[in-house]
Amino acid sequence: AQHQAIAVQFFLSKKSACFQTIMGSGSSVNSQAKSDTVDESAALQRLAKLVIQGDFGQVRQLAMRRLVKSKDGSGRTVLMLVADTRGTPLQAEKCILYLFELGADPKASDAEGNTAAHLAARRDHVRVLALLPFEAKWLQNERGRTPLMEAVLFGSWKCAKHLLHLLRQERFIDEYRGVSTARQLGRFLKASYTGDMSRNPMRQKFFGMKDQNGQTALELAKFKGYSELASYIEREMRLDVVAIGLINGLTKQEEADREKLECLAREGNVATLLRLVTRANCDLPSRAGHTMLMHLVRSVEIENASVWKQLLNLADPTCADINANTCVHHAAEAGNDSAIVALLNAGAAANATKDNGETPLIAAASNTPIRRAFLTGWFLLAGGADWSLKDSRGCTAYEIALEYDKEDLTDLLQPYQSKKFFDETPNLSWKTRRGAQTDDIWDEDESWSPERAEFPEVQPSTGSQSGATTRQTNWSEEEFYPVTNPQGFCIIINIGKYEELKHKEGGTAIIDPEIREGSAKDVQLVRQVFEELCFIVKVREDLKTQEIDDYLNDVKRSEELNKHGSFVCFLMAHGSHDCIYGADWVPYPIDRIVDKFQSYFCQALSRKPKIFFIQACRTNTLAAARSTIRSDRVPAMGQGQTRSTQEAGESSVTFDAAALAPLRNRDLCPAEGDFLRCFASTPGSVAIRDTHRGSPFVQILCRFLQQHYKVHDVSHIMTKVNNFLQKNSVETGDGKLQSIVTQKVDQLARRVSFDPSRAN
Repeated sequence: AQHQAIAVQFFLSKKSACFQTIMGSGSSVNSQAKSDTVDESAALQRLAKLVIQGDFGQVRQLAMRRLVKSKDGSGRTVLMLVADTRGTPLQAEKCILYLFELGADPKASDAEGNTAAHLAARRDHVRVLALLPFEAKWLQNERGRTPLMEAVLFGSWKCAKHLLHLLRQERFIDEYRGVSTARQLGRFLKASYTGDMSRNPMRQKFFGMKDQNGQTALELAKFKGYSELASYIEREMRLDVVAIGLINGLTKQEEADREKLECLAREGNVATLLRLVTRANCDLPSRAGHTMLMHLVRSVEIENASVWKQLLNLADPTCADINANTCVHHAAEAGNDSAIVALLNAGAAANATKDNGETPLIAAASNTPIRRAFLTGWFLLAGGADWSLKDSRGCTAYEIALEYDKEDLTDLLQPYQSKKFFDETPNLSWKTRRGAQTDDIWDEDESWSPERAEFPEVQPSTGSQSGATTRQTNWSEEEFYPVTNPQGFCIIINIGKYEELKHKEGGTAIIDPEIREGSAKDVQLVRQVFEELCFIVKVREDLKTQEIDDYLNDVKRSEELNKHGSFVCFLMAHGSHDCIYGADWVPYPIDRIVDKFQSYFCQALSRKPKIFFIQACRTNTLAAARSTIRSDRVPAMGQGQTRSTQEAGESSVTFDAAALAPLRNRDLCPAEGDFLRCFASTPGSVAIRDTHRGSPFVQILCRFLQQHYKVHDVSHIMTKVNNFLQKNSVETGDGKLQSIVTQKVDQLARRVSFDPSRAN
């Protein structure tokens, strides 16, 4: 018994010692865990501070995947800590992008359900908000509030505008992508073309989001007494962004205000612009989503700090048009370096992408005038542009610069081709800026810094208080045809619906009535673009051949032509190798259409550019052009006929005589001069038209005119259109890929500019 008692006592003593050892070890572990938590929280704070300062070198050394995903005691990540500040310099963009590269979650939330977007909206930190993905900007916190609601409650105008303006972009609200059946698609397109679709359901969804109290962003603005912001939201809700890529919904007064500001921006009248611009009217969109600021950065260089500050305190520097062309894209294409610096400092993203994946740096490689491309690329690289990004074709800025023979820009980008964006910080010192034209902005050998470059203080040579100078081109004015205001007529003849074609002998129908589906979208886009270019647009649809002839005769006799500087005509119809077909299937030779406007017959357009865009097949037979049409070859117009009747059913047409007495001496004014004919296809080829989205030729032509009218002449733009279409094949109805080759017949004596700011 004594031995047993000793054994039990020994066992209990050992158990107690073991328990104390275990408890002591646990206390040590807990102490170490607390220490690690404190260290990690301190590291988060340190990393956030470096990002806010824009110190990428230090950020790259400290940031690790585990750290960027971890949270502090309040449940906030480093991205949230950065968002919860009043602002960051432009160098912070690369730091923030690096956080995403390491796995930072833009949708992560803190203890109250707030994401980085919510925190940025409260602080009006538009740089962080602009860099977040679209879907992360519409999440709801525990109170059911979206970042837009937070921006409204805190009176954060910049972030509120950024979020509202996102809903103007077609890629973010394109309900067409949700259409699942052919019947649904048909109803959808019909509603789009006829205007019956008064509201976009995706826009309605975002505007209609409610918090836990059942209040929308608009209702919260009214509740807080922010009447100006509430009115702004109401207007954005009123806008329609339809599937064909247009914005409607401005009132007559708003449209008048927009046109006035646009005109002042294009003219470079900054002093008057500053008197008229307000927070409410500065971002009014055109039908393509273009704002006053976009026109301004394309037209004027402003080198006065106070002017940029005043403008960018009102206007949205992150705003993009319907195709996601941001203000930075527009500035880069124009080579407007002072605008690029000001926009980036105001929170715009240097790496924003368009629908086709094009960044501002890629835009500079393709569209910026050669003499300004190097300096524009330099500013973008210094501002954090990623040289490794590719467009939808898989091309980098360097590859595109090579394609367009921009040697200086190629030399600038070449050293970075073997380097990764996040492994390299460009060494952009004064000595690398060859050909810089703003020598007094920096001192010799001084590296680029936001303090020096934020608002370059260069006194304007004109003595204007605004410090604005109108953009200049590479070419002298003598090389261009004069530009007038208005520029001239833009005639659109679209045969969208064809009659039933009957064979004369048998009297039986061999071609059913046909609609050229998709042509409506072409007409609307051409109208929109040429109205913005200050043309008087006139549309005539579904005319018979005789009616086309009569209408063109009326046009050529118009006295208004004397006041115009140019003439544009779009012909959209079925066609064969040398003609188009009216709605009655009667052929109308293209040469006869063009000849009407020769100087012999139309003195008002003598020595003025006359440009024809023809969207029609050019095959030898109509059947080859349209496989859905079961017909024999339609006979072509005989050569040399002065009055010809071509039979298709019972239709006939009378044409002008081919040889009237000349009105002017041929030696003084060649009749065939000053014409440019642009065909959607080459002789013997079909012209492709998408039944849902319009014809590639017209669509790309209009987009390129919008992008390049300020820096390139029309013939050059047509070359770019041809280059794009040849490199980007389209899928035909049978599922095959086909490249499109356009053709231009250039008989111009000078260059043609569609830039309305050139008007006297």
